[in-house]
Amino acid sequence: MYYVAQLYEHCDYQGYFDWNKKAAETGYVHGVYGYALNLLDKDNIFNITPDPVKSYGLISLIAALDGGGSTQLNAQEELVEIAEKMTPEQIKQAEAFAEEWQKIHTPLSYFFNKYGF
Repeated sequence: MYYVAQLYEHCDYQGYFDWNKKAAETGYVHGVYGYALNLLDKDNIFNITPDPVKSYGLISLIAALDGGGSTQLNAQEELVEIAEKMTPEQIKQAEAFAEEWQKIHTPLSYFFNKYGF
């Protein structure tokens, strides 16, 4: 993730976004969290349409982790903030997205996927 941070520091926001997405797809918790926050594009730097549905869905997976430490707590707080700007229908869509994500991606982990699944 050091490389990803370097991309951001050098204003390569598209590279940063893409690598966070790749990390998220491996199930790496911090990658999922970063990608979920990127999907909100709060600073308007990723040139995307913000997607609170996917963001909420991904963060909800982290918030539900057992033994997630401060990342879990941060995710729980972030969910409240995102939900305030969403409709009940969007939250249902986010829950469905999270369920589908779990079916097609590796389980969330605080460790990099070194050997594959």
